[in-house]
Amino acid sequence: MNVLKVTHIYKVEEFKNIVETSIKKGQYVNIQEVYLILKLSRECNAQGLINFYENHIKSNKGIFREQLSQSENATNEEMLQMINSILEGQE
Repeated sequence: MNVLKVTHIYKVEEFKNIVETSIKKGQYVNIQEVYLILKLSRECNAQGLINFYENHIKSNKGIFREQLSQSENATNEEMLQMINSILEGQE
C-alpha cells in the first residue's frame, strides 16, 4: 500500500496501474483490509481500485454484513460508515 502512495505522490501513472492490478489480485475479504485499501485508494485517486473493491463489497454483501455486525462495537466509526454506505448503495 505504501507503493501506491509513492506512485500517487510522484504521479507515476503507469506504475500506479501495475500496483493497482497487484492489489486486486490479493485475496482481501477482511473488512479492515478492504477498508484500508479503499481509504488509501480514495486518497490516491486510484479509481480502478475504488471501483473494484466497491463492487467486491456489493458482490459479497453477506460476508461484509456479518463482519460489520461482529465488529460494530470494536472498530472505527469511519470504517463502518464507509462500508455501510457502499452496502446501502449510497456511494
